[in-house]
Amino acid sequence: RELELQDLQTELKLLASTDPMTKLYNRRYFSKIAEDILDLSRRDKKELSLIMVDIDKFKTINDTYGHAIGDDVIIKFADILKQEQRESDIICRFGGEEFVILLPETNMDGARIVAQKIREKTEQTIIKTDTIKDLTFTVSLGVSIVDIEKENNIEEALGRADEALYEAKGNGRNQVRYL
Repeated sequence: RELELQDLQTELKLLASTDPMTKLYNRRYFSKIAEDILDLSRRDKKELSLIMVDIDKFKTINDTYGHAIGDDVIIKFADILKQEQRESDIICRFGGEEFVILLPETNMDGARIVAQKIREKTEQTIIKTDTIKDLTFTVSLGVSIVDIEKENNIEEALGRADEALYEAKGNGRNQVRYL
């Protein structure tokens, strides 16, 4: 009985911290863990970067192929992120078709390389559909460094990554930008 209760508590914690569709961390958990990682980075004087990613033209995918295929795109993209993930990286489904990756001990060049790899792998991904035409999709990515000396939380860096992401979208999508 005690073991069943522990299993249930473990499952509840997992449900509270992860997105059910992708099994990635959710935004609430990301906010908590990001502050802990920022504190560690500051203490150890290690660089910290983040990448914000948005699936390009996701509404069009949903409208054209239906929500089931839209869900497949989100799940497939989450799988790409997991494949590219290092053990120390924190990946989160931030909302809808938007994702954030926190990269401990990573400078801007390292973060750009990771972002570019994710962009290329996504661009080469094919999703089978019921129609004659298979689906391909792209992502736009914004990269920023967390200023561990000056910033008290992760929000400013998230704002810069978001700005860079929208610059990538505004310049034609399927690209990496950084601020």
